[in-house]
Amino acid sequence: MGQLQEIGNVEIVKHYISLYEGAFLFRALEKYSTNAIKAKASSPKKERGRLLELSVGSVLNRLPGELYYWRDGKHEVDFVYVLGKSVYAIEVKSSRPRGTRGLTEFRKRFAKSKAVVVREEDFLRFVADPQSFLSSAL
Repeated sequence: MGQLQEIGNVEIVKHYISLYEGAFLFRALEKYSTNAIKAKASSPKKERGRLLELSVGSVLNRLPGELYYWRDGKHEVDFVYVLGKSVYAIEVKSSRPRGTRGLTEFRKRFAKSKAVVVREEDFLRFVADPQSFLSSAL
């Protein structure tokens, strides 16, 4: 672990991630930011092992548009989906939502974005027509 923290190793890890992506083994998400430097300087999001979140991400990944994650300090959004000028902040909840502070903070910073919560009971409706599900967001 100490060797991974040395200067330059983040770039090596990013390089290997891009190789895995090229082999279609997985896809790392870049951080969402309107500042290109901040987006490229961030580390890719790691898998959390939550099946529902991965399933939602898989559906979003097949849609046209761009897919990101967002985190700033203690605030986080699972996915940011951008299609044209539409920006959707998406939080995936496999249990009863305890709070959506990340969505609230994201909407403060990106006022034109729409907040979406995909709960376990919404998953089949989301998969059936993800564009309509997202369009119904506030």
